[in-house]
Formats: sequence, structure tokens, C-alpha cells
Amino acid sequence: MIDHTLITTPTLASGKITSMRTILEEHVRPHETIETGTRGGRYVIRGDVRHYIIKERKRTRRSFKPRSGAYQRFVESQIAV
Repeated sequence: MIDHTLITTPTLASGKITSMRTILEEHVRPHETIETGTRGGRYVIRGDVRHYIIKERKRTRRSFKPRSGAYQRFVESQIAV
């Protein structure tokens, strides 16, 4: 199964939100041609939509560390329940 990630970034010129689909290199089908944009971005066109080719997925690591105070005491009391 192909994993598509939808990344939304606002465009500066129009202010509208556009979507950029990404796909891993290993999921490009053999019959598809890899295009290169004016700024060097590599992509494949599937159904009139560009799928940009990336080498690996970025892993986001977030840790939740609330500030000390009343909110932290509240969160800790909820975890203890």
C-alpha cells in the first residue's frame, strides 16, 4: 500500500492554502516518468496531481512537558486517576 502524506502550506502570493503530496522514491511505478521542476524538485504526475518524490519521511518527536504550576498539578492528577 502506498503511503501518501498531505502537507498543507499557504502560498504567499495568493494567500490560499495549497496541498503538496509527497511519495517515497521506492513507491514510484516503473512506467511513470520522473519530472524535474524549475527549482529542482522531482515529481511524478498522477491523475493531474503532482506527487513530489522524497527520500525518507521526517519523524517528528515531541515531548509534552507542561510548565510548573496549577496546570501541571491538574494534568498529573488526571494521569493518577
